[in-house]
Amino acid sequence: GTGPVLTLRNIDSSVGGTYHCVVVNEAGFDIETATLYITPTIVTHPMSVNTTAGSSLVVKAPNYDLGTIVYSTNGYYRCIAYTNVSNIINETASNPAIVSVSPAGIVSVSPFSATVSGGDNVTLTCSAGGGPNNIFTWAHANIGQISDGGRFIIESTSSSTLTITDVIGADFGAYTCQVSNLAGSSSATSEITTSPEGFSAISPVNNITLDRGDDITLNCATTAGPPSNIMYDWYHNATQSVCCPFGQDANITQLVEQRTVSRVGMSSDLELTSVNASHGGTYECILSNDAGSEAL
Repeated sequence: GTGPVLTLRNIDSSVGGTYHCVVVNEAGFDIETATLYITPTIVTHPMSVNTTAGSSLVVKAPNYDLGTIVYSTNGYYRCIAYTNVSNIINETASNPAIVSVSPAGIVSVSPFSATVSGGDNVTLTCSAGGGPNNIFTWAHANIGQISDGGRFIIESTSSSTLTITDVIGADFGAYTCQVSNLAGSSSATSEITTSPEGFSAISPVNNITLDRGDDITLNCATTAGPPSNIMYDWYHNATQSVCCPFGQDANITQLVEQRTVSRVGMSSDLELTSVNASHGGTYECILSNDAGSEAL
């Protein structure tokens, strides 16, 4: 049959519990029970925070002490509210609280330095802690930020790699990997040295005719580097096969003593002044660095 109906409006946690329906007549009475389970409602969601390794942190609402922060503390945290009545569980999850840990102090690029010849490929790997959602950015001292494409291949997940394909002389220099997230940023560098082989030239070229008493400057240049690491050695009427590499033969020594040949420090220029017959012959420039050498 039908009977009275109990209607509950504006349901909240206070109306949860067991309800009894009692039916009575002249013959007696009966009781039926019903249990109303209320799914919890999150009133205050935990807040996202930015922090650094070594600090202390308590995520609030409700409080959850994370203790001393380490880089791996980063991540998404949720508060779960639940009820357990007669082994029936109802639960509600809060919005995620993002704990962002700065990568400061834990960014590195390997190898720390590399020597590369023209046409080779080289890969730099950037590793970092902290997070989540670390963003990796690569830059070169001469060209600024590097984008993925062409000879530069960038792949990033929890770490990042920069691959330079078909290396040219001008690829030398410092490559910087910057890692950033909501809590901060940090960077590390790797230095690439490129071989002068294939990226060097001497001027003027062969078959130079001079009159006695003329002056001339021979120049040896390269796009490899870094420039501060390039060594230049000149030979007169000698080659590497007959004169120890990177030394001076007797002729060039004699010309230096006569002060008719001059060089400034490790300059790539060789200056010949007031030339005479003793200056005639073949001049060879050898360029070298840690990555290789080239004779011109």
